[in-house]
Amino acid sequence: MLRYVALVWDPLDPNTQDHIRTLSEVFDRADAAWTCAYQTPGLLVYTMRKPGSVLRGYGLPDGRGIVLGRLFKQGTHSACAGDAVIDSDSAGRYVASGGAELIKDYWGGYVAFLVDATNGRRYVLRDCSGRVPCFLTQYRSISIVFADINDIRVPGIRFHIDWEYLATFLYYEQLQVRRSGLAEVTELLAGDQVEFSQSGTVQRVLWDPRAIARDPLRLATHAAAQTLRGTAQACVNDWAQQYDSVLHNLSGGLDSAVLLGCLARAPNRPRVTCLNRFTELAGEDERPYARCAAAMAGVDLLERHWRQGSRLIDERALTLQLAAKPALPQLAASLDIDSRNQIATEVSAQAAWTGQGGDHLFYEMATPLMASDFARIRGLRPGLLRAIHEGARVSGESYASVATRALHALWSNPAWTPAHLLKRKPYFLSQDAVPNDVLNNTAHPWTCDCDDLPAGKQLQIYFLGELTNRHRSALVDERAPEHHPLMSQPLIELCLRLPTFTLLSGGRSRGLARSAFVDYVPMSILDRETKGSTTSFWMQTVHESSGFLRELLHDGVLLRERIVKRESIEPYLSRSRPMPLELFPSLLACVAAEIWARAWTDQRLSLAA
Repeated sequence: MLRYVALVWDPLDPNTQDHIRTLSEVFDRADAAWTCAYQTPGLLVYTMRKPGSVLRGYGLPDGRGIVLGRLFKQGTHSACAGDAVIDSDSAGRYVASGGAELIKDYWGGYVAFLVDATNGRRYVLRDCSGRVPCFLTQYRSISIVFADINDIRVPGIRFHIDWEYLATFLYYEQLQVRRSGLAEVTELLAGDQVEFSQSGTVQRVLWDPRAIARDPLRLATHAAAQTLRGTAQACVNDWAQQYDSVLHNLSGGLDSAVLLGCLARAPNRPRVTCLNRFTELAGEDERPYARCAAAMAGVDLLERHWRQGSRLIDERALTLQLAAKPALPQLAASLDIDSRNQIATEVSAQAAWTGQGGDHLFYEMATPLMASDFARIRGLRPGLLRAIHEGARVSGESYASVATRALHALWSNPAWTPAHLLKRKPYFLSQDAVPNDVLNNTAHPWTCDCDDLPAGKQLQIYFLGELTNRHRSALVDERAPEHHPLMSQPLIELCLRLPTFTLLSGGRSRGLARSAFVDYVPMSILDRETKGSTTSFWMQTVHESSGFLRELLHDGVLLRERIVKRESIEPYLSRSRPMPLELFPSLLACVAAEIWARAWTDQRLSLAA
C-alpha cells in the first residue's frame, strides 16, 4: 500500500504556522522514514513507499501539486514513465478544473493533490478504482489527508468512535459511505474530490458513473464484444508491464479466467504463477476448472488447501493494526496473511492479482430488468421481444411477468430500490441501535439522483459503489498486496455505457463477456452457470473459534454500549442453535466491529507516540 500524509492549510492564515511546524516536525524527524515528496504554500505531502512498489509520484510544474500512485495515458495504452513530466499547460487545465481534466487525460490508481495559486483553492482527488486509500481528518485549522490512520501520530489529535456508524455497519456489513467509524475521520470514496478554500471544505463526486451511464453505446453484440475484449486487454497490458512477478488468484470462475487469458496475451507480461485455494466442502473445490485455465495459458498453478496457513480467530486478532473503519475483507485477509505471505515469498510476487470486479462490470446479476431497460432506451423495436425472452431466461421469471414490467417501462421509469436492504432483519442489533432511516444511512453518493437511468443500470451502479471501496489492505504486513486489474477506469466506463441487455446478451449472466473472451477461457468455464464459494469454510472457522468469540462478544464493547443483544447472539456462539446462512455475515460483522472497537477503546483513541 502507498502510505502518505498530506497537510493542507490556508497559507494566508498566520495562525497556522506554529501548527504546521508542529506537524511537520513529526514527519521530518530523521528516524521517521518519511520523505517530503512535495511542498508548496498550503500543501505538504510526505510519503513512505514500500521498496519495489509500482506506485510513484508525478510532480506538477509551477507548484501546482503532485499525483501519487500510477498513471496511464488515456487512449495510448502505454505507461506514463516514472521520469515523465506533466507539462505546464496540462497542469493548468487540471488545476482549473479541480481535477476533472486529469480524469479525462489519465487513468490508473492514484490520489492527486492540486493547488490553484490564483484563488487559493486546493483539491484532493481519489481515482475511481479506489486502489489508493484516502481519508481526511482535522488538526486545528489544518486538514490532514492520509492512507493509513496509524501514521497520524500527532500530539493533540484524539478520536471518538461514531457509534451510530458502527450500528449501521452491523445492520449492513457491505456499508460504503463517507462516514467512518471515527467521528473525526471522513473517507474520500472512489471518484471523490475535496475542495479546500477560505469559505470552507466541500466534498463531492467528481468521477460520476451516473453521467457516464447517461451516454449509452449503441453497438451490435459482435461489435460490443470486440470492444469489451480490446479494452480489457489494453488495461491488463498496461498493468502487466509494471510488474516482474505476479501471483494470480485463479478461482476457477469466469472473471479470474478472463483476466488470466488477457495476462497470457500481454506483450510484456510478468512471470505469472496462479494460485487456487480449495476445501473438500460442497462447492468449494474448483481445482478442475483452474487447472484447465492454467493449462490453456501455459502457466504454473499452485493448489493450497484453505487450512494451510489460515488460522482460527483467537487472541491474535486483538493485536491487529488500527483502521479508520471496520471491514470484513480486512479481517479475513488478516487471518489468512501467513499463508498469503508464504506463497508470495515462494514465487517472489510483487502483487496478488484477482478477478474482482467482473461480476459488477460484466453483469453477473440475474435480473429481468434487461427487458425493461431495452424498452426504456429503444422503445417498441423488434428487439424488445428478444429482450423479454432473454430477461425471462436469465432471471427465471415468467415471460408474462417480464413482458408486463418491460411494457410498463415504456411510459414510466420506476426507480430501482435495494430491496435486500429494506427486507433485512437486524438480527443481533438492539432495538435502540437500529438505524432509523436505512436507505439514507447506507446510501452511497452514486445512488442518489439517478432515477432517470434505466433500472438495471441503477442496480449496476449501486453494487459498483460497494465494490470500489470494499478492498482494503490487511491489518498486517502484506508481501504482495492485492490488485484488481479489471477495476480500471476505461473498462469501468465502457461497461457503464453498455446497456444491460447487451451485457446480458443471450439471456445469460455475463453473456457478452462469455462471447467476447471465447478464445481466452476454457469452454468448461464459459459454460459454467454456478459460482464457487468459501462460505462453508469460514462458517466452520467461526464454529471452531466459538469459545474465543463467545468471550470476545459477551464481555465486549458492543454489549457495553447496548448495540448488540446478548440473548440474540448467545445461541450461535454456544452452539445450541445451528447458524443459518443468512445470519452468518451479520455475525462476522459483529466480530469485526468488536475487534475494531476494542483496539480503539482499550488504549489508542489518541495516536500520539
